[in-house]
Amino acid sequence: MGDCLSNVLLVAIALSSAWITYGSLKVIHVRLVNTMTASPPDNIILFDGVCNLCTSSVQFIIRHDKSAVFRFVPIQSERGRGICRACGLDPEDIQTFLVLRNGRAYARSDAAFEVIEQFGGLWRLFLMFKVVPAGLRDWIYAFIANNRYRWFGRRETCMCPSEDINQRFLT
Repeated sequence: MGDCLSNVLLVAIALSSAWITYGSLKVIHVRLVNTMTASPPDNIILFDGVCNLCTSSVQFIIRHDKSAVFRFVPIQSERGRGICRACGLDPEDIQTFLVLRNGRAYARSDAAFEVIEQFGGLWRLFLMFKVVPAGLRDWIYAFIANNRYRWFGRRETCMCPSEDINQRFLT
């Protein structure tokens, strides 16, 4: 599947009715078609590869994703930039990570809930925070995202995965 993602073409983007600007991005209904298999990419996490908080989050996901469902793409890679553009986002100004599942791209707190849902077990208790209004959840998310480099630092280059997890990264 990793090599096939390079053949991903945007066929159509149907935006949810609430989506007006990037600031109000919630769930983008995306139809991405792979020219080799005619199936959308699934269980992909796009992340900021130079952000220390983001790369720590990816390492956390890898440790807790016991079934190895998720694959990771740094936004700074050619593939990551292409997927961002296909989702209508500027890869130069990303303030969220994206989770591609079931033909949809989830952003901000909705993306985090998609990951937690996959973990199962006691992690699912965090799903109760879905009752918090999305605007408030995403305001908190945006506040942290806007300060992530200042608080957690930034790398000069994207993280290099070790051999044991390298197959989970698509560049």
